[in-house]
Amino acid sequence: MRLLDLTQRTKHASIAIDTELLNFDYYHQLVTPALIATLNDLKKTSDYAGISKSLVTLIASWDLLDADGTPFPLDLDRLQNEVPVLFQAQVLHEIVTGIFQGEVAATQLVS
Repeated sequence: MRLLDLTQRTKHASIAIDTELLNFDYYHQLVTPALIATLNDLKKTSDYAGISKSLVTLIASWDLLDADGTPFPLDLDRLQNEVPVLFQAQVLHEIVTGIFQGEVAATQLVS
């Protein structure tokens, strides 16, 4: 097994936002002890830029569209300036919950 192959594996998830559904795939094997520490720090410090950085790292693809109906890119600058932080936090929470499915650790990392 190659590490590169392992870290490129994705899982699918979706979250309901009001009456719409966001679908996305994320790299569930990219979570390292360093990333877990970063996620824990996000909760303690309210580092909103860190949420965007984590999403850019972890999301492989999503079906979020911009105002003209084209796919919204996973671009750090655009995420930080155009996408609501609460929405980003919901997506990150779903990813963390999916990674640590069924474990108490998920709710302690990001909520």
